[in-house]
Amino acid sequence: MVHTLSQASINAAHDEEFLELLVRSGCQGVLIGFESLDPKNLAAMGKGFNTMRGGYEVALANLRRHKLRLYATFVFGYDHDTPEAFDATVAFDATVAFAERHAFYMAAFNHLTPFPGTPLYERLERAGRLRYERWWLDPAYAYNVIPFEPTGMSPEALQAGCLAARRRFYSLASIARRGVTATNRSSAFMWRNYYLINGMLRAEVAARDHYPLGDETDRQPLLPV
Repeated sequence: MVHTLSQASINAAHDEEFLELLVRSGCQGVLIGFESLDPKNLAAMGKGFNTMRGGYEVALANLRRHKLRLYATFVFGYDHDTPEAFDATVAFDATVAFAERHAFYMAAFNHLTPFPGTPLYERLERAGRLRYERWWLDPAYAYNVIPFEPTGMSPEALQAGCLAARRRFYSLASIARRGVTATNRSSAFMWRNYYLINGMLRAEVAARDHYPLGDETDRQPLLPV
């Protein structure tokens, strides 16, 4: 059987026929953007439907029943996030603990990024909250640096929180615990790759911090924007 991966919205987990067809097609895993556990953040990003029909717990139970592995993504830095989002007793711990409790195959914990041409970028630009005129072209910008001013915490706190979340999720203890769950070891092929992939992502946590965008040796003139 060909092993494939896909991407879907969390509400697809409530469609039994869709899940059965995924599995029959050879699909082994799905990337799903959970984005946030905070309903206010989900409403702000237009993803209130994430918690419909029983919410995450019901959706994840359905996915586990079909032995579909999850690459879950989370975003920190929305206006409702505060320093408590990274407090070990509040939302930060809740998000990483949620990801560990559900034994996600992989997970990403990223900061909000205002891409040019988007309503978010335009809103932050109007509010004077962009830290770089064009962060994607600025030589001072690098991976994991926050390109805007959050409302509820400093850019440095947001940056440190995302890094800490990745370090905890890809710790050796977390990788070991998640690896022995029934879903992640239900396929010999995917179980073997689980350790390879998680080991690679563990190494990248530190290696990619402040990594420059693009090729530093490239001296070609930039295209006009």
